[in-house]
Amino acid sequence: VPSMRTPAEMIVGLVLCPCGLLLTLTGTLAPSWRQVSLVPDQPMDVVWEQGIWDICRERQSTHDRLCGQADGLGYFEQVPVRVAQGLMPSSLVVTLVGLVVA
Repeated sequence: VPSMRTPAEMIVGLVLCPCGLLLTLTGTLAPSWRQVSLVPDQPMDVVWEQGIWDICRERQSTHDRLCGQADGLGYFEQVPVRVAQGLMPSSLVVTLVGLVVA
């Protein structure tokens, strides 16, 4: 008599898939993929936080943070950033499709 139990692999997949979806969503929306400091012609305490969609500028002495900064360093034109802008949302879609199909 065949068992009607759900295979353990499917249960593990259904548990890990939402975890992966949450982590991918967090990584996609994170404002800070890298931090750049000691930029010429900028105060010493300024840190630039560069994500795949936005650039923020923060003064460490006052903790004032301004997002939506102009891309003066050509960050968004770099190939790894362009690739990430395409792959991260694609990963979210594929994960959602996998959850729906499972």
